[in-house]
Amino acid sequence: MEGSGSYRLQAHFADVEAELARLEAQAANIWAKESEVLRRQGLPPDARVLEIGCGPGFVTERLLALVPDGSVSGVDNDPYMIELAERRLAGVGRVEVREGWVGATGFSDASFDAATARLVFQHLPDPMSALAELKRVLRPGGRLFVTDIDSSWGLLLDPEPPHFEQVSAAVAAVRTARGGNPTVGRRLPRMLADAGFSDLVLDVVAIHSVIDGVESVAEVVPGVATLEPLVEAGLLTRDAFEAVREFAERFREGELQVDGLLGLLVVSGAA
Repeated sequence: MEGSGSYRLQAHFADVEAELARLEAQAANIWAKESEVLRRQGLPPDARVLEIGCGPGFVTERLLALVPDGSVSGVDNDPYMIELAERRLAGVGRVEVREGWVGATGFSDASFDAATARLVFQHLPDPMSALAELKRVLRPGGRLFVTDIDSSWGLLLDPEPPHFEQVSAAVAAVRTARGGNPTVGRRLPRMLADAGFSDLVLDVVAIHSVIDGVESVAEVVPGVATLEPLVEAGLLTRDAFEAVREFAERFREGELQVDGLLGLLVVSGAA
């Protein structure tokens, strides 16, 4: 589909089930803090919400609980994700999911009271056209919530795995080559302002392994196996990969204590 972006589940992940489990943990482990931001920034319980990049529906069902008198329309450009979401949400009321691209959703002007884009903008090759479309489908005064990362500070580990900077640079290079932007977080306020959104607010959502539990961070970090394609592409040496694998194994076996901090930015604005 047009504008497929830098994330495709089946194309980019050899172990699809492991990635789906990671996405579900990502939704579950962070949502309590994310949802508080949405409430605080004015998401009403009767809102008509557009969810961009709904994926398998992990966040969709949580958004439904957040708007008990409203509705949620989920859009994703991956037909397999839509199939998973339809299966997960079968029989659930107040919700629809459809295949579509954020730059051309197919909805009428001013159809929604709020829109969310969670970990989507880091993958978009043309974020400004996406923002123009989101502004069009929001009613005047409706609020957009963009939740995303900035790879320069989004994940911090103590101690750091060996070759951490090299691994981070390789992951960023792959995402950039696919049309993504791993440092989109720092650019989001300017993007929303340039797209005509007002009343901008920046919130930070963070979890820490000491406060929220070791698994809260460990479950949302991609597994070492996802680095294998970087070796094959010549972006990461085999020795570096093996050193990271050994580090991860020691952590899993309880031989190594690692503290982790994961941070997300939530930038919101009024249409």
